[in-house]
Amino acid sequence: MNSQYRKLSKGEKWSLFILSAATLSIVVLGAWQMRSTIFAPFERQPSGELREQLDPTKNIEELRNQDTDQDGLSDFDELYVHATSPYLPDSDSDGITDSAEIEAGKDPNCPEGQDCYFVQGGTTAEEIGEEVDLTEQEKAELILQLPTEQLRELLLEAGVPGETLEQLSDEELKEMIGNILSEESGVSPGATSTQE
Repeated sequence: MNSQYRKLSKGEKWSLFILSAATLSIVVLGAWQMRSTIFAPFERQPSGELREQLDPTKNIEELRNQDTDQDGLSDFDELYVHATSPYLPDSDSDGITDSAEIEAGKDPNCPEGQDCYFVQGGTTAEEIGEEVDLTEQEKAELILQLPTEQLRELLLEAGVPGETLEQLSDEELKEMIGNILSEESGVSPGATSTQE
Protein backbone atom coordinates (compact mmCIF):
# COMPACT_ATOMS: atom_id res chain seq x y z
CA MET A 1 0.00 0.00 0.00
CA ASN A 2 1.25 3.40 -0.93
CA SER A 3 0.55 5.91 1.85
CA GLN A 4 1.14 9.64 1.82
CA TYR A 5 1.89 9.65 5.51
CA ARG A 6 5.05 8.24 6.89
CA LYS A 7 5.20 6.46 10.17
CA LEU A 8 6.31 8.44 13.20
CA SER A 9 9.52 7.49 14.86
CA LYS A 10 9.55 6.46 18.50
CA GLY A 11 10.92 9.88 19.59
CA GLU A 12 8.26 11.72 17.61
CA LYS A 13 5.53 9.58 19.18
CA TRP A 14 6.78 10.43 22.68
CA SER A 15 6.98 14.11 21.84
CA LEU A 16 3.44 14.06 20.47
CA PHE A 17 2.20 12.22 23.57
CA ILE A 18 3.88 14.67 25.97
CA LEU A 19 2.64 17.69 23.99
CA SER A 20 -0.93 16.30 23.94
CA ALA A 21 -0.85 15.54 27.68
CA ALA A 22 0.48 19.02 28.47
CA THR A 23 -2.17 20.68 26.28
CA LEU A 24 -4.95 18.63 27.87
CA SER A 25 -3.64 19.45 31.37
CA ILE A 26 -3.51 23.17 30.60
CA VAL A 27 -7.08 23.16 29.26
CA VAL A 28 -8.46 21.18 32.24
CA LEU A 29 -6.59 23.22 34.87
CA GLY A 30 -7.54 26.48 33.15
CA ALA A 31 -11.22 25.54 33.13
CA TRP A 32 -11.03 24.48 36.80
CA GLN A 33 -9.34 27.76 37.77
CA MET A 34 -11.90 29.81 35.83
CA ARG A 35 -14.77 27.97 37.54
CA SER A 36 -13.17 28.50 40.96
CA THR A 37 -12.70 32.21 40.28
CA ILE A 38 -16.29 32.66 39.15
CA PHE A 39 -17.94 30.71 41.98
CA ALA A 40 -15.55 31.52 44.86
CA PRO A 41 -17.46 34.59 46.13
CA PHE A 42 -20.62 32.49 46.42
CA GLU A 43 -19.07 29.40 48.03
CA ARG A 44 -17.05 30.91 50.86
CA GLN A 45 -18.89 31.21 54.12
CA PRO A 46 -17.15 32.33 57.29
CA SER A 47 -17.27 29.65 59.92
CA GLY A 48 -16.45 29.26 63.57
CA GLU A 49 -14.32 31.99 65.07
CA LEU A 50 -14.45 34.24 61.99
CA ARG A 51 -18.27 34.17 61.99
CA GLU A 52 -18.28 35.23 65.66
CA GLN A 53 -15.91 38.11 64.92
CA LEU A 54 -18.16 39.34 62.10
CA ASP A 55 -21.34 39.25 64.20
CA PRO A 56 -22.24 42.94 64.74
CA THR A 57 -24.55 42.27 67.68
CA LYS A 58 -21.75 40.52 69.55
CA ASN A 59 -19.38 43.43 68.91
CA ILE A 60 -21.94 45.98 70.11
CA GLU A 61 -22.65 43.94 73.23
CA GLU A 62 -18.91 43.74 73.94
CA LEU A 63 -18.60 47.52 73.55
CA ARG A 64 -21.52 48.06 75.95
CA ASN A 65 -19.79 45.93 78.61
CA GLN A 66 -16.24 47.22 78.07
CA ASP A 67 -14.55 50.36 79.42
CA THR A 68 -11.07 50.45 77.90
CA ASP A 69 -9.96 53.78 79.41
CA GLN A 70 -11.57 53.14 82.84
CA ASP A 71 -13.34 56.52 82.92
CA GLY A 72 -16.78 55.21 83.85
CA LEU A 73 -18.28 55.33 80.34
CA SER A 74 -18.69 52.20 78.24
CA ASP A 75 -16.81 52.09 74.95
CA PHE A 76 -20.17 52.00 73.15
CA ASP A 77 -21.30 55.25 74.82
CA GLU A 78 -17.95 56.89 74.11
CA LEU A 79 -18.02 55.95 70.42
CA TYR A 80 -21.69 56.27 69.51
CA VAL A 81 -23.29 58.59 72.07
CA HIS A 82 -20.72 61.16 73.21
CA ALA A 83 -18.17 60.92 70.34
CA THR A 84 -15.26 60.75 72.77
CA SER A 85 -12.20 58.51 72.71
CA PRO A 86 -12.64 55.08 74.31
CA TYR A 87 -8.85 54.99 74.85
CA LEU A 88 -8.40 58.32 76.70
CA PRO A 89 -10.11 58.89 80.06
CA ASP A 90 -10.05 62.64 79.31
CA SER A 91 -10.68 63.17 75.59
CA ASP A 92 -10.16 66.96 75.67
CA SER A 93 -7.11 66.79 78.00
CA ASP A 94 -8.42 69.38 80.46
CA GLY A 95 -7.83 67.24 83.55
CA ILE A 96 -11.48 66.26 84.08
CA THR A 97 -12.58 62.77 83.04
CA ASP A 98 -15.17 62.40 80.30
CA SER A 99 -17.74 60.87 82.67
CA ALA A 100 -17.34 63.72 85.20
CA GLU A 101 -17.82 66.32 82.44
CA ILE A 102 -20.93 64.54 81.15
CA GLU A 103 -22.39 64.31 84.68
CA ALA A 104 -21.75 68.05 85.10
CA GLY A 105 -23.52 68.76 81.79
CA LYS A 106 -20.34 69.95 80.06
CA ASP A 107 -18.89 68.96 76.69
CA PRO A 108 -16.24 66.22 77.16
CA ASN A 109 -14.68 67.18 73.81
CA CYS A 110 -14.11 70.86 74.67
CA PRO A 111 -11.65 71.99 77.37
CA GLU A 112 -13.23 74.20 80.02
CA GLY A 113 -12.88 77.90 79.26
CA GLN A 114 -12.47 77.48 75.49
CA ASP A 115 -14.96 78.18 72.72
CA CYS A 116 -14.76 75.02 70.62
CA TYR A 117 -17.56 76.08 68.32
CA PHE A 118 -15.87 79.12 66.82
CA VAL A 119 -16.18 79.28 63.05
CA GLN A 120 -13.17 80.57 61.12
CA GLY A 121 -13.51 84.00 59.59
CA GLY A 122 -14.65 85.72 62.76
CA THR A 123 -18.23 84.39 62.69
CA THR A 124 -19.45 82.75 65.89
CA ALA A 125 -21.98 79.94 66.01
CA GLU A 126 -24.66 82.33 67.29
CA GLU A 127 -24.16 84.73 64.37
CA ILE A 128 -24.56 82.01 61.76
CA GLY A 129 -28.24 81.61 62.61
CA GLU A 130 -29.02 85.32 62.31
CA GLU A 131 -31.05 86.48 59.33
CA VAL A 132 -29.49 88.72 56.74
CA ASP A 133 -31.42 91.92 56.08
CA LEU A 134 -31.63 92.52 52.34
CA THR A 135 -33.11 95.56 50.70
CA GLU A 136 -35.95 95.08 48.22
CA GLN A 137 -33.49 95.95 45.44
CA GLU A 138 -31.08 93.20 46.56
CA LYS A 139 -33.89 90.65 46.84
CA ALA A 140 -35.09 91.45 43.31
CA GLU A 141 -31.57 91.15 41.91
CA LEU A 142 -31.04 87.80 43.66
CA ILE A 143 -34.30 86.45 42.24
CA LEU A 144 -33.33 87.51 38.73
CA GLN A 145 -29.96 85.75 39.09
CA LEU A 146 -31.68 82.37 39.48
CA PRO A 147 -31.47 80.02 36.48
CA THR A 148 -34.52 80.23 34.23
CA GLU A 149 -35.39 76.56 34.92
CA GLN A 150 -35.63 77.35 38.62
CA LEU A 151 -37.68 80.48 37.92
CA ARG A 152 -40.11 78.39 35.84
CA GLU A 153 -40.43 75.86 38.69
CA LEU A 154 -41.13 78.63 41.19
CA LEU A 155 -43.80 80.12 38.94
CA LEU A 156 -45.40 76.69 38.44
CA GLU A 157 -45.55 76.26 42.22
CA ALA A 158 -47.10 79.73 42.48
CA GLY A 159 -49.92 78.64 40.16
CA VAL A 160 -48.86 79.94 36.75
CA PRO A 161 -50.07 77.47 34.07
CA GLY A 162 -47.32 75.39 32.46
CA GLU A 163 -48.62 76.20 28.96
CA THR A 164 -48.12 79.90 29.61
CA LEU A 165 -44.54 79.34 30.80
CA GLU A 166 -43.71 77.17 27.79
CA GLN A 167 -44.70 79.99 25.44
CA LEU A 168 -42.25 82.44 27.04
CA SER A 169 -38.60 82.61 26.02
CA ASP A 170 -35.97 82.94 28.75
CA GLU A 171 -35.61 86.68 28.06
CA GLU A 172 -39.38 87.24 28.16
CA LEU A 173 -39.59 85.28 31.40
CA LYS A 174 -36.89 87.40 33.07
CA GLU A 175 -38.54 90.59 31.80
CA MET A 176 -41.93 89.48 33.13
CA ILE A 177 -40.46 88.65 36.55
CA GLY A 178 -38.61 91.98 36.59
CA ASN A 179 -41.91 93.79 35.93
CA ILE A 180 -43.68 91.84 38.67
CA LEU A 181 -40.90 92.61 41.14
CA SER A 182 -40.92 96.30 40.29
CA GLU A 183 -44.71 96.45 40.74
CA GLU A 184 -44.58 94.58 44.06
CA SER A 185 -41.64 96.37 45.66
CA GLY A 186 -41.62 99.64 43.80
CA VAL A 187 -37.96 99.09 42.90
CA SER A 188 -36.82 98.21 39.42
CA PRO A 189 -34.21 95.44 39.34
CA GLY A 190 -30.91 96.49 37.88
CA ALA A 191 -31.29 100.11 39.02
CA THR A 192 -28.36 101.36 41.00
CA SER A 193 -28.94 102.20 44.61
CA THR A 194 -28.04 105.70 45.75
CA GLN A 195 -28.05 104.77 49.44
CA GLU A 196 -24.64 104.32 51.03
